[in-house]
Amino acid sequence: MFATAEFWVLVAFVGFIALVGKKAHQHISGMLDERSHKISNQVDHAQDLLAQSQTLLADYQQKHEEAMNQSVEIITRSEREAMHLEKSSERELHHQMELREEFCLARIAQAEQDTKDYLKDHLLQDALGVVEEALKGNAIQADKLTTDAFKELKKAELKL
Repeated sequence: MFATAEFWVLVAFVGFIALVGKKAHQHISGMLDERSHKISNQVDHAQDLLAQSQTLLADYQQKHEEAMNQSVEIITRSEREAMHLEKSSERELHHQMELREEFCLARIAQAEQDTKDYLKDHLLQDALGVVEEALKGNAIQADKLTTDAFKELKKAELKL
């Protein structure tokens, strides 16, 4: 059995396969180890990126929350200022209206006084005219002036 050629071909073939298989196994094992190492590095890098992105997300969420709080604060402050300005404007308008009313009442009172003074002067002049005419002896003219003066006096009283 050891002397046959088929046996030695088989031994040579098994030896060749063992040598090639061992080299192939080492080569394939090295390639797989290298690939495993690359994948492990990629996974580590992906985990680092995930941690960074989660940190950034948390930072941006915090900034967003701060911005929302600031906007609510700004809106609240603006509403308070608007209410304050509205009340202030109302008080100022009310004050201006009171001043105008006082001014108008003062002008009306002055106009009434001027009218009274004018009527007194006018009636006094008419009365003096009546007296003068009476002294001159013209009684008819004096009677007409007296009647006219009383009519004007009644009209003036009705207007006041």
